[in-house]
Amino acid sequence: MFQRESRVGFPDEPMVSVFRDHGVVFKDSQPNLNQTAENRNIYQLIEPGWLIVNRMKAWQGSVGVSDIRGICSGHYLCFRPTHAEDPRFLNWLVRSQTYSQGLAAYSRGVRPGQAEIDNSYLRTLPIALPPKPEQVAIADFLDRETAKIDALITKQEGMVERLRVKRSTLILQAVTGSGAVGETVESPLGWLDSFPRSWIPRPMKCLAKITLGKMVTPVPPSPEAVRAPYLRAANVQPDGVSAFDELSEMWFTPKELSSLDLLPGDVVVVEGGQGGFGRAAYVREGLPGVGFQNSINRLRPEANDGRFLTYVLLAIRSTGYMHAYCDTVSMPHLTAEKLGRLRIAAPPADEQRAIADSLDRQMSSIDDLIAKANQFIGLARESRSALITAAVTGQLDIGEAA
Repeated sequence: MFQRESRVGFPDEPMVSVFRDHGVVFKDSQPNLNQTAENRNIYQLIEPGWLIVNRMKAWQGSVGVSDIRGICSGHYLCFRPTHAEDPRFLNWLVRSQTYSQGLAAYSRGVRPGQAEIDNSYLRTLPIALPPKPEQVAIADFLDRETAKIDALITKQEGMVERLRVKRSTLILQAVTGSGAVGETVESPLGWLDSFPRSWIPRPMKCLAKITLGKMVTPVPPSPEAVRAPYLRAANVQPDGVSAFDELSEMWFTPKELSSLDLLPGDVVVVEGGQGGFGRAAYVREGLPGVGFQNSINRLRPEANDGRFLTYVLLAIRSTGYMHAYCDTVSMPHLTAEKLGRLRIAAPPADEQRAIADSLDRQMSSIDDLIAKANQFIGLARESRSALITAAVTGQLDIGEAA
């Protein structure tokens, strides 16, 4: 049904990519961290009806039959059609759960995240086809029904985005004293327009003790060393969300583990990584026996409220000031030194607690709404996937469903 083919030398064509959730689309229509090479002559030309397979991610569902013309990565497997079947049906078929599972079985690799499929396996992949009129009917049905589900998902995603904006706005207003009564002065921070005169700007190192974590060591550093769970950058998510229950382990000496503990009231701040630096989370409950690696800085507030400091860091990050403050053209890093110099306009401790209490209540309500919307989105995507699989494998009577 398909013939492997690689046509290169079409630099003026638009770039396309294949995504698990979207199939073959123009590259700039979706967020994509992959950089386009300067020499575009090396990219492969594809036409409508061609089968495109991401050889490294076929097991995840990154495969599709294209309905557009463009050029794609040389790492993709591209196949010219040699059949007269309905390409829309084939696109739904190869992107169904059944075929994702089949492609995963055909893939080979030392780790699931690096499983790869090659042409010799793809050549033997069976394609189950109903008569062409039935293919057209199934494709029409799925085009129509998935569009309805996608519209619902888009609506919920829009609501989540609006809630996140509201969340950031409320935090920013609260930690900058917006709307507070009293004379204001110009802020030296650049990310603030003004703040109450009683809020004295001070370096973070004057508000909390800062400690950098330990470098991951694959071997015991001493005979008495023990393996213990540790916090890494991935455990600190955006919006102050933490995943402290998903921990890896590494070696610590007893002294290291006691000095790198995490107590209630601490704040953890991500040091480096594109898109991750400056993320912060509040430690509400102690984590006994858990350390943290050197991608994390721990703030231990001294007569200040850790929740307030966390909200301030979230506000600074949401404005884009954090990126400007780190001031780098390569990989940004919020080192312990930079974090210590970061000037924070903080009110007295009792006012910090009052602001944090208020924000905790507001964030709890917003986060509940976000969680419910995300749950709906997840269920809708599962239903969409199940509907596709049922339709293309003959488990669903299209006439009755329509």
